[in-house]
Amino acid sequence: ISTIIFNGMMGAGATKFALYAQMAAVVVYLIYTYVVIHVLNSGLVPVWYAETIYWSLIGIFAVIYYYSDKWKHLEV
Repeated sequence: ISTIIFNGMMGAGATKFALYAQMAAVVVYLIYTYVVIHVLNSGLVPVWYAETIYWSLIGIFAVIYYYSDKWKHLEV
């Protein structure tokens, strides 16, 4: 679902916001995986949970952008 919403946001012309949202999600993704692997010494399953966190953040950013109504005023 997050992928569809996110791609719709990019299709509406919000590529700059999409870039920032993806950069923020990747930073959280990397921090989470580092902490889980090196600090907590966990196994593989908690590391794979990072995908869920990443796509959840992407979906949250896209929904917030849609509710802000900024996409209605974009010029493509």
